[in-house]
Amino acid sequence: MALNSGQARLFSDFGYGFGNSNQGSISQEIMQSAGSGVPILLSHWDLDHYKLAISPQAVILDGQPSDPKCKTWIAPENIGDGPTVNSLVGAIRGNGKLIMWPKTEVSIQAGNIEIRQTMSPDEKNKNNSGALTLLIGSLAASEYLLYPADASFQYIPGIGALSSQLTKLVATHHGSLRSLDDKPSRGASIPAARNQNGMLIYSYGKNNQYRHSESLVRSFYADKGWQQVQKTEDLVSPNYYFAHRFGAVSQLREAKKNKRMLSAKVVGSGDEKPLSRRASGGQLKQKTRSMKPKRL
Repeated sequence: MALNSGQARLFSDFGYGFGNSNQGSISQEIMQSAGSGVPILLSHWDLDHYKLAISPQAVILDGQPSDPKCKTWIAPENIGDGPTVNSLVGAIRGNGKLIMWPKTEVSIQAGNIEIRQTMSPDEKNKNNSGALTLLIGSLAASEYLLYPADASFQYIPGIGALSSQLTKLVATHHGSLRSLDDKPSRGASIPAARNQNGMLIYSYGKNNQYRHSESLVRSFYADKGWQQVQKTEDLVSPNYYFAHRFGAVSQLREAKKNKRMLSAKVVGSGDEKPLSRRASGGQLKQKTRSMKPKRL
């Protein structure tokens, strides 16, 4: 989330991962923090990058100003296929809130934000062809950050000119080793840090199941001067992180207070499904078949 004077100005992707069972309760605090006026810049249509929009808490907000489907989405044309993504795209488009990024537009800059479209010749690769990467800051600014999403660095236009200019970098693809398979050598396209204070950020959930271990790629980033590291799994304790930052605490308290059932429409089903509070953990549990996440 990009902030200005403490206020949200832009959501850069709108997802979360798999792993801890508490991740099924995603915070309304995030969705309600900015209402409908803050757009969502979606890097690409992979489930872990838009999953927050179809979470149980998002379903509760259906039709309200904080409903993710009522926000403006700026997204790539390469949607892929499948009932989940097609249902979400249809709902956003039906609200008149979907802006598809044209493949002919390489980059757009507005103020201190620049969006660059990845340019791999492999049009079937959603990570590297048509995906939207984000730059915040400028060459002249004291802070300059690149969020590459899941893109391999070599497919980001002008990546060479960013070397030795960035002060903060999000490790691509949650710390994936495969996404560093550059030519002539692995990690060759990682942009160098501006100075020894450069901060590298690994974005992945605690105990994630995809083995995006930062230990596998640490040396490649360190060789480019990224010595200081933060990992999202370490930002706060898991219980607080999931139960409060990504939980439904306020909604559950309200439901208990009113002694009523919460009902929500399962995306793509057309049926109303009741939600109830599980006895332990304070989570919302759907009284329907279990919906297990697919591996991406």
